Amino acid sequence: MTINKIVSELKYIQEQHRQLNDFFFGDFVDAINKETPPQYAYLIATLQNSNDSNNTVGVNMILTVCDQYELGNTRMIQEIHSDCYQILNDIKTTMLQERWVDFMDININVSKEPFINKGHDVTAGWSMSVQMNVFDEQNWCNIPYIDYDFENGYVPPSTDCLPVTITDGLDVIEVPSGGEYTCSNEPQVKDIFIKGIFASGNDTMETLTIDSDNAGTYTSITDDGSSGLITLSKNGGSFITFSSPLVLASTDTLVVKRTVTSAIGNFKLIGTYV
Repeated sequence: MTINKIVSELKYIQEQHRQLNDFFFGDFVDAINKETPPQYAYLIATLQNSNDSNNTVGVNMILTVCDQYELGNTRMIQEIHSDCYQILNDIKTTMLQERWVDFMDININVSKEPFINKGHDVTAGWSMSVQMNVFDEQNWCNIPYIDYDFENGYVPPSTDCLPVTITDGLDVIEVPSGGEYTCSNEPQVKDIFIKGIFASGNDTMETLTIDSDNAGTYTSITDDGSSGLITLSKNGGSFITFSSPLVLASTDTLVVKRTVTSAIGNFKLIGTYV
């Protein structure tokens, strides 16, 4: 998982950088000679030997940025070296930001090395070494054992075996590592409402089409108190006063009217949805 995370982040850098057109994880020779011709400029990440500590996993890499050039064109080589050096510097700057240092300590060897390669593809560029120490909590709960007995003599503390968070309807429950929880079969009820505002001088609101967010059963209505009689028309039917329960399904239509229009007014339907 440590390697996959780093490779994924490097691939993301390549995809987002306007001058990088391809990425390869592996040896330089394999990168240049891969079955699908590489697209230049090219970012290559090659693993090196590394050491772990008690709290970190060491990952060392050589990062190479290269581009193709024409044989004998020294001016082109100069331009490629200039561009690739700047791209490597962009990568170095990126890797020192919060997105990276949030999960690792990182040391980048700033003594980058230029090269000219006359192999399968004629390329030039720069390489730099990167030493990464990825934080490791030594969490024994994450080891995929079936029933291994560590014989530590005590139950792992909560900082080692964190609880699992489960969402059951509207409830959020934390279940201790190794524990069990049975989700409720009872339907979860949520409160819903529809609110509208009458402009001064207007007695009828625009037609409201019910969607999944406000479909449900409405049991009460309130208004501003100065709009007179509030009546409702469901699906083009006659205007009638509110009667509980008012069931509104998705795609139903609702029109609301009032009898006093001298000022701004409002109404609010209140209900529930299962």
